[in-house]
Amino acid sequence: MSKKLLSCSVCEKTFTIKWRLKIHERIHTGEKPFKCDVCGKGFREKEVLNFHKFTHSEIRSIECDICGKFFKTKREINVHKKFHTQERNYKCHICNKRFYNNMSLKIHLRSKRVHSIKCKLCDDHFTDKESLEIHLSDHCVMKHACNLCNKTFSIKDSLNHHIKSHN
Repeated sequence: MSKKLLSCSVCEKTFTIKWRLKIHERIHTGEKPFKCDVCGKGFREKEVLNFHKFTHSEIRSIECDICGKFFKTKREINVHKKFHTQERNYKCHICNKRFYNNMSLKIHLRSKRVHSIKCKLCDDHFTDKESLEIHLSDHCVMKHACNLCNKTFSIKDSLNHHIKSHN
């Protein structure tokens, strides 16, 4: 006995179960009849709403077997566990904390307001050599020349300071 195929009137996707077709059609209509009573977010399926409600719960019952932290959902703990397997090759030179990527390290340094590398051509400070090198490339164009000794400077203030040294 073959089941009758039911097709969506919009995209012609087929289903064998009527309620599955009804849920699918909500994609096209935008209907989200199941509302979260905490935040008001709407869902096409009741099961998805029930899963969503866990995000509002303070109960954190799933424990990470590696570090002991608790999580509300399996999805959260699975995302968390990926961090345990990644190598932390980026190390803070101040507190020795390690990070998964360079951007995380930079954010960490900025949050500590650490600007440990000073540009020798101006008063700017940087958290890492790469940022300093990018900055230094701006200084490479020598635009201001001393009319007494022909020494060139990329910053007018540096030239003015230099001119005073001739006095």
